[in-house]
Amino acid sequence: MKAWFPEVPHDIPAMSEMNIGKVGGGAASTDTANPARKQERRLLCNVITKAAADLLQIPISSDDPRLHVLEVDCFNHLRNVWLGGMSKALTKALKVTLKDELDAIDNRLRVSTSMESVLRATDKEFSLCANYPKGHGELFREWMAHNHPGALLLHVERTTGSRQDLCCEGSGAIYMNRVYYIEFLDERLRTCGAEGNILQENLFIIYSSMEMIAQTRVYSIIHLSIVLPMRWLAGNSHKLSEFDWSVRSNGRCADMLETALVPMEEDGYLLLDKEFMFGIFSELFGELPPFVTYLEYMFETKAMATIGSSTSDSLPLKRLRDELFDPQSEANKASDDIAVKLAVEAASALLEELRDETKATAQHLSSAEGRFSWEMTTWEMTTWEDHEQGRGSTP
Repeated sequence: MKAWFPEVPHDIPAMSEMNIGKVGGGAASTDTANPARKQERRLLCNVITKAAADLLQIPISSDDPRLHVLEVDCFNHLRNVWLGGMSKALTKALKVTLKDELDAIDNRLRVSTSMESVLRATDKEFSLCANYPKGHGELFREWMAHNHPGALLLHVERTTGSRQDLCCEGSGAIYMNRVYYIEFLDERLRTCGAEGNILQENLFIIYSSMEMIAQTRVYSIIHLSIVLPMRWLAGNSHKLSEFDWSVRSNGRCADMLETALVPMEEDGYLLLDKEFMFGIFSELFGELPPFVTYLEYMFETKAMATIGSSTSDSLPLKRLRDELFDPQSEANKASDDIAVKLAVEAASALLEELRDETKATAQHLSSAEGRFSWEMTTWEMTTWEDHEQGRGSTP
């Protein structure tokens, strides 16, 4: 600054004033992998505490809040880790169930039970952005306008990059749009010269599978009832301090989720019970009015236009929720039994992820007596300062 802009006043501190101890009373957030949590973050916090004590010239054993460094895990990241484990479990379960059918399908078609693979193929073929040269997004848009004006077509989820919640977020479009996709693919594959389109043949086989219909239904229910609420709570914790909510309060969500998953692991029909699934976080409705406002907006206000319309007059998530729990399509109705079996697999996988002591979430789980759990965050515990310090912070 002195060399380049000598006439400009600034408040850049002198080198001698730069001290990591100034982070004391702040927060440290790292990746949730074991090495990052145990080595990088914990060692970093110890260094900061010691430096802060030296800077303030107080004993390191003091309970002065300026020495305390809040350790923070991102609950959006944690949630994605759970969903990644669940996705692997469902893919494996269906691969075993459909082994004979998969063996009978020509390998060149690359048919897979992985929902991530299905979503990537769907994005290539049906994205209205028409980003994939071999896809037919633009043609499909015209076909829909000609054959199904006024139809509600949910947006295909963008699949570039790597996101572990992709399977949940993208499944709703396949579940709702599938009837149009199959009709379009059937017409295209009957067209002279259309033979050999591996992408279209792949998707036609997958969309016609009852097991894959059930899988999209399971993922979609989990997205609406678990992913959306937890995503909002994790992303808005810093705005909820007036409601006595902090970054540590997200541990309550993990506890509520575990409580709901335990009976679901025994009875998969609970996944198809709308009151049960949308009641997982009901304990928070009275405490967090903005949370209720968000859910009402998503299901009762947020609208989109139907095919050929310029007015946003259809409620996509409400329509999706209704079709998930009270399906009108005969194919969707017939998926109940398979969805129930997959629900048990999903609940079991999620519980395993939550309780795995080698992963970060267990530290936020009260049943595991995790050091960041809500049960341990009490007036009697020294961790209460985490709650006080974490109000107004983003996890």
